[in-house]
Amino acid sequence: FTLTRSALALFAVMACFGLFYNAVMPQFEAMTLAALGPRSADYGRIRVWGSVGFLLVASTYGWVLDRLGNAAFPWIVLPLFVLMAATAWPHRDDRPPEHRETVEDAEHLWKRPGVRRFLLVALLMQMGFGAFYVFYTLHLQANGHSGTAIGALWGTGVLIEIMMFWQAPRLIERFGAQPLLAFCMGVTVLRWVVTALFASHLSIMFAAQLLHAFSFAIFHACCMRQMSEFFPGKRAAAGQSLLYGFSSGVGGVLGAGLSALMWEWGGGRAAFLASSCAAALAWLVYSLRRR
Repeated sequence: FTLTRSALALFAVMACFGLFYNAVMPQFEAMTLAALGPRSADYGRIRVWGSVGFLLVASTYGWVLDRLGNAAFPWIVLPLFVLMAATAWPHRDDRPPEHRETVEDAEHLWKRPGVRRFLLVALLMQMGFGAFYVFYTLHLQANGHSGTAIGALWGTGVLIEIMMFWQAPRLIERFGAQPLLAFCMGVTVLRWVVTALFASHLSIMFAAQLLHAFSFAIFHACCMRQMSEFFPGKRAAAGQSLLYGFSSGVGGVLGAGLSALMWEWGGGRAAFLASSCAAALAWLVYSLRRR
């Protein structure tokens, strides 16, 4: 990113980055669920610390880029990656799971009742986040908001995410993961519609960002609870790989591509309305499940 502005070169770098960076998450999630054991509902209270880091960056980097310019972006991000690698280094000798899944095991897990529908729902929800991850900042800039205001909006979403991750165990125990998942999908549809139609109103955008509590935090915590039931014990790593392959992998690529096409056709409004359609489809697929 510091050496070239060639689209082809940047694409190659991002493809390489995505290959390795996304391989980290299934391992980390499996390690977390294995450490929690039967207390999988407490997942949110570990995941919350990732949100704290995101909040610190989102609430400060907009201000920094306003003053240093967008060209400074790679240089202020590189130290974070160095620190991340240093933090991971002590775990290089951690023992892998005693049992390694075979192809037959993976196929068996794939055929478990409810797994394929659940993975499709995760894929569609991730598709819906495509416009948010790729074009949210550009959408807000196009509607006249400053870098500081945009950073504050990102920070608001993550702050409410932190609060809800901390409360997730209590909510899951009270209402159950399955009803909460359906509710989160409905809230997400509303969030993307509001973001599409009212982006010029800063106060409404702040209100929409509060819905991140459900469309991301509670949804993700409920997914991890479901994953602990679908893929218990030593099967967790295989299950997490399936989840990230379908959601962040296939869903992420399709969501980014769909939002790019819609952005070219109708700008941020079209991109986020398409996101709302993906979330609505996820809700429909989930609501048709057998109990």
